[in-house]
Amino acid sequence: MRLPRRSSESLKYSEEGDAMQHTRHINSVQWEQAVGYARQACARIFCDGGTPRAALTAFGLTPETADWSTAVERIALTLCATPRRKAA
Repeated sequence: MRLPRRSSESLKYSEEGDAMQHTRHINSVQWEQAVGYARQACARIFCDGGTPRAALTAFGLTPETADWSTAVERIALTLCATPRRKAA
């Protein structure tokens, strides 16, 4: 079975497509759970008067200038990342 060819219209990038491009290799259920957990963690940090930088630091990420949506996305990506093996 052959897939239909993409038209030039579908090859154009969109904001949503670019933003979600990195999640193609992640299981969709795992991604949704990670985003939910990241939102909950960020909400607690926000209620305690924290910033997005504090949330990123809490998960061991480099605290760059970020807003809450970026912090949630980066934390979710970290949660979905496969752990690296440590050398013996």
